[in-house]
Amino acid sequence: NTLIRVMDPADRKITNIGGLVGYHIEMSFKGKKIKRLLGTITLLPRHSLLYLPVSLLFRRFDRFFVTLNLTEFPTAGRVHIYEKRFHQRHRSGEGAGLDREEMAIGSREFLLLAENGPDMNFLMELASRAEDPEHLKELSVRPERGTVEFLVIPSAGENRLLTFLAGELT
Repeated sequence: NTLIRVMDPADRKITNIGGLVGYHIEMSFKGKKIKRLLGTITLLPRHSLLYLPVSLLFRRFDRFFVTLNLTEFPTAGRVHIYEKRFHQRHRSGEGAGLDREEMAIGSREFLLLAENGPDMNFLMELASRAEDPEHLKELSVRPERGTVEFLVIPSAGENRLLTFLAGELT
């Protein structure tokens, strides 16, 4: 609901993924620098007392993957913001040959990767202004692919991080 309210799509389609597993969302836009939004929310199996402990051990949190197809980008080159632990566990191969900076935001450590200095400055400013950064796991701007991708932990309520990212990147 937060994405629909903030993004104001011309068209949207929400598809259930097998019961309580999650949802796919697809939005299209007219007259904006964003062409399309694709998203997938996957949820922990809170309905299954047998599988929930296993899922908590391996997956640990609900996930919301979002891919935006843009016509204009906020950076000239490829940039990434990763929660440091998430990067070490799941994306350790990403960022070879990019400039690296580490930054503490709130109680979390983040790794910022950029191709050049101005893009790194953009990332540092964006990260310092982010709301609810504890829900951010990954943000990648990839002009060569025409996408901006982010992974957040969805939460009930306002979802200030989604509102912030959508506003800043589109």
